[in-house]
Amino acid sequence: MYVFFDENRKNHAIAELNVLPEETIAYPEDLSLGRLLTSDPEERNRYLRKLGCPAVNTGNNRYCLEAVLSSPEDAVFWISGNPHELSAFCMFCQALEKRGMQQTKIILCDALPDTDISSDPVSVPAGLYAHMWENALKENGILRTVTDGKLITVPESIYDSYLDACISPAEAVYRILQEKGILVSWYYLNDRFQKLYPVE
Repeated sequence: MYVFFDENRKNHAIAELNVLPEETIAYPEDLSLGRLLTSDPEERNRYLRKLGCPAVNTGNNRYCLEAVLSSPEDAVFWISGNPHELSAFCMFCQALEKRGMQQTKIILCDALPDTDISSDPVSVPAGLYAHMWENALKENGILRTVTDGKLITVPESIYDSYLDACISPAEAVYRILQEKGILVSWYYLNDRFQKLYPVE
């Protein structure tokens, strides 16, 4: 079973890399944005909708997690350095570790879905990524990013200097990718840009 965190990446793998559709699952929720633990179950959905992100489909998310945990074969996760993909992967690793799996398999991908390079899966320690997810849950911040391959919670204002120097959120995404080597959520940057520079 192949697990994708990006629908476009999944479609590319099916069309170009001969991955069978019935062997794939897509988990699209962006877990890098919004508080993970709230007293109001709808709070996270409201926040994501405010950013323009697709609403959380808890039924689909539960199905994906159960499908991976009950699969007779080891899942292979296609991930990049994208914070939303690494966040979801860490969440899956926590569930796998609780089931006694010490290792899981990944295929490392470029940050852009249509530039995947087919490669053999490599094994990584599930516990390392499960620990990152546990930290994210404890910190329960509004934004998570990837620094040096690690998922970390960061302040909402972390990219303000890039937004100050740019004329649009899209330009800020490009500059952060060029200078920091990470992909930042356009939804987040667009919302932050609107807060810093409201249209009057």
